[in-house]
Amino acid sequence: MGEPGNEKDRKAVAVPAQLRDAMIVPATRVQLPTSQSSFKLPEQNWIFAQQWMRADANQRGVVELRVGGDDKDFLRAVRQAAQSARGRDVILAVGHGGAGDFRGLTQTVFDALPEEAHGLERHRFAITREVLDLPQIAEKIDGKWVPKRVQLPNGVTATASQSDVDARVPRYEMMVAAGDILRSGGVARLVILACNMAKDKVGAGGKRFHERLAEILGVGVVVFGGLVAIAEVTFTEPGKPARTKEQIWIAMDENDVEHDRPPSDDPDHPSFSEIPQTARLAAPAPRSPP
Repeated sequence: MGEPGNEKDRKAVAVPAQLRDAMIVPATRVQLPTSQSSFKLPEQNWIFAQQWMRADANQRGVVELRVGGDDKDFLRAVRQAAQSARGRDVILAVGHGGAGDFRGLTQTVFDALPEEAHGLERHRFAITREVLDLPQIAEKIDGKWVPKRVQLPNGVTATASQSDVDARVPRYEMMVAAGDILRSGGVARLVILACNMAKDKVGAGGKRFHERLAEILGVGVVVFGGLVAIAEVTFTEPGKPARTKEQIWIAMDENDVEHDRPPSDDPDHPSFSEIPQTARLAAPAPRSPP
């Protein structure tokens, strides 16, 4: 690998038209407060993406997603990534994730866009289990999602409120639109680089979160079963400027994050340039597109 220099001084390189994996990350050098971590996560993700890209520049590209953006920004980034990723991976590394009953979350969730607000489940574009389960409580009639009668496990029949349905619709349809883009681009998988999502339990329809998401998108989905830890490391050599790099690994014990940490004294270690290969859980693309 070539001389990395200081990642903070690098500029993002747009994904060209040739086939390559694509990573979607927050826009450059933006630091935000986060509710789940003391790390300046958006900036760190951006820096790691540059390291990942340069490790195999002919096969990898980076797409930036505006912080505080909206569904149009998200779909624009997905489209740009999908244009080059036929048969390849699109990696979403923009924010946090988690599973229900872990770290105070009530349901499995991930950030589709980088957001400033505290509280992952309260993010405007957090994709939650409830969002994915919209068809369990509603049906689309004449272009509008309306509640439907549902029999609960205890045998009681219930109907959701229209306001509950309406709250889920924009994010659900955003993911449906993202799936259309990914499939039309021939993308093989969406890899979500966020914490603990593989710890999700079986939900409505007998599906786990990543399996339900794969059904909606129509492509394979990969999630992780541990904390996605990231840390800045500074390397110094006599007579040369100091270099900083971001290291990523999967920590299975959140009370001892360092236990699973790879060696941090080697700037060429794969943890400075590769997506972690541990604690991954994959759902294949559905046999029939949605």
